[in-house]
Amino acid sequence: MAHLEAFRQNQGEGVVSLEVVDVSVQADQAEQFKVLATPTLLRLRPLPMVRILGDLSNPAILTSVLPPPARHLM
Repeated sequence: MAHLEAFRQNQGEGVVSLEVVDVSVQADQAEQFKVLATPTLLRLRPLPMVRILGDLSNPAILTSVLPPPARHLM
Protein backbone atom coordinates (compact mmCIF):
# COMPACT_ATOMS: atom_id res chain seq x y z
CA MET A 1 0.00 0.00 0.00
CA ALA A 2 2.83 2.40 0.79
CA HIS A 3 4.34 1.98 -2.69
CA LEU A 4 0.99 2.48 -4.38
CA GLU A 5 0.18 5.54 -2.27
CA ALA A 6 3.59 7.07 -3.05
CA PHE A 7 2.99 6.44 -6.76
CA ARG A 8 -0.46 8.05 -6.58
CA GLN A 9 0.90 11.15 -4.84
CA ASN A 10 3.66 11.52 -7.44
CA GLN A 11 1.08 11.48 -10.26
CA GLY A 12 -0.69 14.61 -9.05
CA GLU A 13 -4.10 15.43 -7.66
CA GLY A 14 -7.00 13.48 -9.14
CA VAL A 15 -4.94 11.53 -11.69
CA VAL A 16 -5.25 8.13 -10.01
CA SER A 17 -8.26 7.19 -7.92
CA LEU A 18 -7.82 4.29 -5.50
CA GLU A 19 -10.28 2.16 -3.63
CA VAL A 20 -8.98 -0.38 -1.13
CA VAL A 21 -11.20 -3.40 -0.67
CA ASP A 22 -10.74 -5.83 2.22
CA VAL A 23 -11.80 -9.08 0.57
CA SER A 24 -12.50 -10.69 3.92
CA VAL A 25 -15.14 -8.02 4.57
CA GLN A 26 -16.33 -7.29 1.01
CA ALA A 27 -16.28 -10.78 -0.50
CA ASP A 28 -18.97 -9.77 -3.00
CA GLN A 29 -16.58 -7.29 -4.65
CA ALA A 30 -13.79 -9.86 -4.72
CA GLU A 31 -16.15 -12.27 -6.45
CA GLN A 32 -17.45 -9.61 -8.86
CA PHE A 33 -13.91 -8.83 -10.08
CA LYS A 34 -12.70 -12.44 -9.79
CA VAL A 35 -9.96 -11.63 -7.28
CA LEU A 36 -8.44 -14.96 -6.33
CA ALA A 37 -5.21 -13.77 -4.67
CA THR A 38 -4.11 -10.78 -2.64
CA PRO A 39 -2.75 -8.26 -3.05
CA THR A 40 -4.33 -7.60 -6.45
CA LEU A 41 -4.35 -4.22 -8.18
CA LEU A 42 -7.08 -3.76 -10.79
CA ARG A 43 -7.04 -0.95 -13.32
CA LEU A 44 -10.67 -0.63 -14.37
CA ARG A 45 -10.33 2.31 -16.78
CA PRO A 46 -9.37 2.79 -19.47
CA LEU A 47 -10.38 -0.58 -20.82
CA PRO A 48 -9.21 -3.29 -21.02
CA MET A 49 -9.08 -4.08 -17.31
CA VAL A 50 -5.53 -4.90 -16.17
CA ARG A 51 -4.42 -6.87 -13.08
CA ILE A 52 -1.19 -6.80 -11.13
CA LEU A 53 -0.76 -9.52 -8.52
CA GLY A 54 1.64 -9.24 -5.61
CA ASP A 55 4.52 -6.80 -5.24
CA LEU A 56 3.82 -3.17 -6.18
CA SER A 57 7.26 -1.83 -5.29
CA ASN A 58 8.45 -1.37 -8.90
CA PRO A 59 7.32 2.09 -10.11
CA ALA A 60 8.01 1.12 -13.75
CA ILE A 61 5.35 -1.59 -13.56
CA LEU A 62 2.85 0.81 -11.99
CA THR A 63 3.60 3.45 -14.64
CA SER A 64 3.05 0.94 -17.43
CA VAL A 65 -0.33 -0.06 -16.00
CA LEU A 66 -1.42 3.32 -14.62
CA PRO A 67 -0.12 5.82 -17.20
CA PRO A 68 -0.98 9.52 -16.98
CA PRO A 69 -4.42 10.29 -18.48
CA ALA A 70 -2.92 12.47 -21.24
CA ARG A 71 -1.56 9.29 -22.86
CA HIS A 72 -5.13 8.06 -23.31
CA LEU A 73 -6.69 11.24 -24.68
CA MET A 74 -4.83 11.22 -27.99
